[in-house]
Formats: sequence, structure tokens, C-alpha cells
Amino acid sequence: MTATTTPVKLCTPITFENLDIFCATTDLPATAVNENGESVVISTECFEDLYCYRLDTYQHNGWVRTNYYYRTGDTEELYSR
Repeated sequence: MTATTTPVKLCTPITFENLDIFCATTDLPATAVNENGESVVISTECFEDLYCYRLDTYQHNGWVRTNYYYRTGDTEELYSR
């Protein structure tokens, strides 16, 4: 396991700008742990030339929460099992 895949604590508030700083020296996809001790996978996506960070949080209740953070400040939140 390399330093880029070792889980680290993810700081809040989570914003596009904070993710940019967090990911500046990390190869994506990367893993992290949120304040609740849940595993988070961080990756990037592009929708019609709109770049964003995608966070998949594997919640303790069995659900996966997917958050999208855009440079514009917009966010999206989806859930799946």
C-alpha cells in the first residue's frame, strides 16, 4: 500500500476548494475516513466539461452516499444500497 492509498482523516467543511487542496498531492482515486469513521473514496468526474469531485461514503447503516462538489459551489447528494 502506498502513501496515496493509506486512509487519512478528511477535513470538514468539505468544499471543492478544500478537496482541491486535499487532493493536490494525492493520486486519485484515494481513500479517506470521515469524522464518523466511515470509509470515503474520492475521485473526479466530468459532466459536459464541468469538472467535479465525487465522494462515495460507505455509511455504517449499509447505504452509500455519493456527493458531487463542483467548482461553482454547487453540490449534489445521492444514495444507493
